[in-house]
Amino acid sequence: MKKIGLVSGILLILLITFVIQIENRAYPLAETLPIIPENVTRLTLSEPVSNNYSTTTDETEIQSFLNHLDQAVYRKIRGNNPSYLPKQATTVYLEGNGKTDFIVIFDKSNDQSYCF
Repeated sequence: MKKIGLVSGILLILLITFVIQIENRAYPLAETLPIIPENVTRLTLSEPVSNNYSTTTDETEIQSFLNHLDQAVYRKIRGNNPSYLPKQATTVYLEGNGKTDFIVIFDKSNDQSYCF
């Protein structure tokens, strides 16, 4: 009887771990970043092809760019997924209220899904 309980417990733990790993729901931009998008005062983009950085503190440009990013959906990278990602990607640095956060954007063909 104890063996059945032990085996059942182990199977339950393995099942829960598996379910957590396969979660792949889409997130809006606000849920992907700890920094509040409305508080961003400086935005920097790294351009992977030319290794240049473009920076702006213009509030209109920042909000326009964030509105564009808000149109996409974001998915978490899980398990072995990083090994299948492209070698180059755009990194967006967001600064505001003394905090800096970033998001790495991997364009996945035409569906505008990005990983974070």
